Amino acid sequence: MLCLSISAQEGRFASAENEITVVRGETIEITITLLQNGTFGDPVSGQEVEFYDQTHNTLLGTNQTDAQGVALFTWAIPSSHPLGLTVINATFRGNESLFLLPSFQTANLRIVAYTRLTPNKVEQVLAPSDSIEILVTLVDDVGNPIQDAVVMILQEHDIITSTTTNSSGVALLQLVCNTTWLSLGENTITLSYSPDQDSFLVGSQANISIGMYKIPSIIRTNDGANSTLLLGDVLSLQVSLTSSEGSLSDSELGLYTNGHLLTKATTDSQGNCTISITIDNDFMLGHNVITIEYSGTERYTQTTHTLPLTVLSPVYIHIETPETAYIGNVLLLNASVRDNLGRPIPNLLLSIHDLSSASVSTGYFEDGSNLTTISFSIEAPVGVHTIAIECMGNDYLVNGSTSMTIVVWSKPDIELLFSNVEHYASPYQNVTLETRLSDWQGNLSDSQVIVFLDGMFLVTAKTDMNGIVTLETRVPNVEGSHNISFFYQGTSSEFQMHAQYDYLVEVTRQMPTNLTVTHSEIIPPLKEVFVKMTLKALNGTLLHGVMVSFEWQSYTFDIMTMQQGQIELHLPIPVSQGFHALSYHINSTWSIAAAAGSFDLFVAESEILSSEGLGPQVILLTLMGSVALVVIPAFVRKSRFI
Repeated sequence: MLCLSISAQEGRFASAENEITVVRGETIEITITLLQNGTFGDPVSGQEVEFYDQTHNTLLGTNQTDAQGVALFTWAIPSSHPLGLTVINATFRGNESLFLLPSFQTANLRIVAYTRLTPNKVEQVLAPSDSIEILVTLVDDVGNPIQDAVVMILQEHDIITSTTTNSSGVALLQLVCNTTWLSLGENTITLSYSPDQDSFLVGSQANISIGMYKIPSIIRTNDGANSTLLLGDVLSLQVSLTSSEGSLSDSELGLYTNGHLLTKATTDSQGNCTISITIDNDFMLGHNVITIEYSGTERYTQTTHTLPLTVLSPVYIHIETPETAYIGNVLLLNASVRDNLGRPIPNLLLSIHDLSSASVSTGYFEDGSNLTTISFSIEAPVGVHTIAIECMGNDYLVNGSTSMTIVVWSKPDIELLFSNVEHYASPYQNVTLETRLSDWQGNLSDSQVIVFLDGMFLVTAKTDMNGIVTLETRVPNVEGSHNISFFYQGTSSEFQMHAQYDYLVEVTRQMPTNLTVTHSEIIPPLKEVFVKMTLKALNGTLLHGVMVSFEWQSYTFDIMTMQQGQIELHLPIPVSQGFHALSYHINSTWSIAAAAGSFDLFVAESEILSSEGLGPQVILLTLMGSVALVVIPAFVRKSRFI
């Protein structure tokens, strides 16, 4: 009994009962086993076995079985062997001497041929929307063209396109590059021919590389474009859009400044366009960047072109000029500074320089504000001053300086040096007022001063060498308020302003009084506080024989004023330290008005101890600083001794 098996070089095996596919041109091994007494019998060695191509009635060769009863035959399938089904026959002719009967065994071979796909060389770099043609030749293992075969292009596992070979085995594959089946960059695609069972042909594949890249686009502008402009100017740009393929027509361009879209334009048939923009609020003073942007398409790259632009502006300065400026005065100048569009100017300082006096001030502007107030000192000399105004801190201003003129005056002053009354006088009382006229240079001598009483001319006088004018006059007999006015007219030729001093006098028959402390001390041996006072009417009269009531601690007492309005008090020292009030009251009479008030006396513990013999004999309040005196004006008046 024979058992037969066949193996190809690539490892395909089949038993005699099955069909095995092998490829023409391969070498296969045909193996038989000769057994005696059935499938599980003893192997028979040394017996010749013949191997046939039964389909084509061709002896392939012979071989003898070995000790295991195995005979091995190797067959290289010739390239001329017909494709299709071939039956292999292994025959044992028998051996009468060994009592072995003849036997044979067959196996079915399905012989197929390799195929080869050969593409033409494809352009390495393409752009989206480019057309691509791939010419493919499909032949079998001996170079015979394969007709009517379907050839496909695969991207991963997807079929992109397919076509059929002609009689020469050639197929032309045509398609358009785009991002639906290709990615930007390098791509690998597969050409594929599927196995044809009916024609006994094996499938084949070939890979090709395709690079797909967008075509760079370029924006150009006219070289003559001005890179420095004023606010309000118009910038005109001649723009062209091109690529390596030529001009790009009907393409939209966007123009941006500082990231903000200003306008859009579309190129003409030559890829050109003109863009005009006004330098307005979209631009800031100083450095700006204009960007022209093309967004690109599937075929052409996005691109930008930048232009530096420096924007300048004239500056508009307005300062409120004061009506009057005089030496020694500090003017508050309200200044407004803006650019050509009325906007605040960043980082601005405003310098004001008086060229006549060298006085300098600087104004600072808060962010976002075009207003500021500047303190400016008016200094000598008098006359017309030229004020230079300069904008600093921003380098993008034209005509950033200007000037103005102001007239600086001398402002004289009339001051009161002496009055024999304290704004109160009896009817028809003599009043003496001494005044001094001066200005920034000093006292004004030999200057005419006009005196008015209640608006009526009274007298004209000239100042002495010290600028002093002394007036002696009687007040009216009518009770009430009266105004004595000293008036200096000034001289415009010397840039002197007028000056006026008003002295108000209350004429009354019942005069207010003023009680003042002229001396005080603590006398410890006498255990007393000694206080000396003066009572004076506000018309300057020292009052004699006026009764004044006092209250000290729990004591009340009345004292009448002496000559020159003098009062002397001997008060007991308090038993406790601190402030102690000395109150007084004056009753009204036909000639004096009622008055009341108090003084606060501070007595220290050391002074109390001294009065008990434990300290100095006499402590003077005025010298030792232990008592200080503050006098409050008449009527309700409170003084404090510390």
